[in-house]
Amino acid sequence: MQLKEYYQSLSVECYALKNRVRHFIDRKNWLTDGEWKESVLRSLISRSSPDSVKVGRGFVVSHDWASTQIDILLYDSSHPVLYRDGDLVFISPSACRGVIEVKTSVDATTFAKACDKLADNAQNVRERKGEEIFVGIFSYEASANDLDARKLLELAKSSANGDPLRIINHVSLGRSFFVRYWASEPNEIHGPERRVSSNGSRRRAGKYQSWHLYRLPDMAFGYFIHNALVSMASNLSIEEENVYFPLDGKETRCIDVVSFKP
Repeated sequence: MQLKEYYQSLSVECYALKNRVRHFIDRKNWLTDGEWKESVLRSLISRSSPDSVKVGRGFVVSHDWASTQIDILLYDSSHPVLYRDGDLVFISPSACRGVIEVKTSVDATTFAKACDKLADNAQNVRERKGEEIFVGIFSYEASANDLDARKLLELAKSSANGDPLRIINHVSLGRSFFVRYWASEPNEIHGPERRVSSNGSRRRAGKYQSWHLYRLPDMAFGYFIHNALVSMASNLSIEEENVYFPLDGKETRCIDVVSFKP
């Protein structure tokens, strides 16, 4: 399989679609444009997601808490929804499999704000669900240099504030920078991707607890989407999970490591 080329084609597809609505509207209606960009990513994820997981947008609600609006919700289709109208859903924490914030572009200010909002929602879902979920920020564009990407990664750490329930575990910063949180050191696991299970079911009692920042030219979107897809599965072996990632892996392209621990 030519997964590297496939990942690059996902970037091309995202960019071909992301500004399509903007060609027809003026600046004052760019809220509609933002909603379109969210729908593009929802479509890319949902076309490969298992039947057991649905992709929508909306709110997570419990008897004592309600989230802010979430751009992309991954939820278990075996659970009843509290309310559904098209792709707008209200779900319980137990049904939630993932929460994603979508941004057109980010700088330090907008990224910090997005991290704080997402970390708040992730903390509340994890507390009530009692299980790990996919928590991601997807930005179509970001400053294209290593130093800026490192600064944004530090903001993700700051938003966690030392609480593992607030960890944002996947970030795409434009087409070429990808961030993934590792509970256990990835090189402990053999195989092309050298990775532990995203859903935590086979994860060791990890003490590594660090974010890795990768420079992956035109492949960050693909890594983000495929990590989201793999997180939806509970019965894949490590070898089966590696089918979804390029053979040469990404650890050789890691340009920075930030520890969760102070």
